[in-house]
Amino acid sequence: MMTGQQIKDEKHRIEEEKRRIEVEKRRIEEEKHRIEVEKLKIEHKKCSIEREKRKIEDEKRRIEDEKCRIEDEKRRLASVETLDDGMRAAMKELIKTAKIYYNSCSSAVKDAAKKFFEDIDHDKDGKVSLHEFLEFMEQEGHKKMSSRNFFETLVRKGSGTLNFTEVLAIFYIIQSGRPFCRRCNVFIAGMYFTCSECHESDSYDVIFLCPDCFENGSHTHRHGRRQFLDNYALLALKRKQRIDRAARHSKQVIEQ
Repeated sequence: MMTGQQIKDEKHRIEEEKRRIEVEKRRIEEEKHRIEVEKLKIEHKKCSIEREKRKIEDEKRRIEDEKCRIEDEKRRLASVETLDDGMRAAMKELIKTAKIYYNSCSSAVKDAAKKFFEDIDHDKDGKVSLHEFLEFMEQEGHKKMSSRNFFETLVRKGSGTLNFTEVLAIFYIIQSGRPFCRRCNVFIAGMYFTCSECHESDSYDVIFLCPDCFENGSHTHRHGRRQFLDNYALLALKRKQRIDRAARHSKQVIEQ
């Protein structure tokens, strides 16, 4: 049987143990809190690393896009520099043709041509920049002409802008319906090939091909390749057909 002193000592020991346990519990809680804080720090660090990785990936993509843009620009500049003399000569002849028509047309057509130039020349400085040209072509729905390459086939070397005569050529192209290649979408300044059967029909869907695309045979057509003629041969054929029809009509009249 325990004495009073022993009971007192045991109570004291139990109280000490309880305090030690409480201290240990607080230490454990603090350790748990420290671990949670550390985990949050780690998660934050991971998020930062992920953001940094995304930034790096975005930057890599931007660099790749920029490299592609630079390569495209190099190719574009190279294509402009190597633009064949035939194309430039054909565009020069087209500008000359537009000027001839302008000089011989009615005052109403001349006024329309002048207004066309004024509408493109947004800042009214008497010349048309690439920006003005592209903006006007997009707004008016002339998407096939809305390109830097088309602009540069018309502009004089070194000038960087279009004058009234060169804009007159654009007006002439639009008004006359000069064709673009159905296959490559390039403007055909000179000779082209077209289906003679389509010209005989009432359809507005007449196909035009530049010499390169026609030679490559890369475009199929319902009337077949043999029905294609160049624009000069087609004109001669149409003239011959009119003469033949007139001759047949005269013969029928005489026989009656």
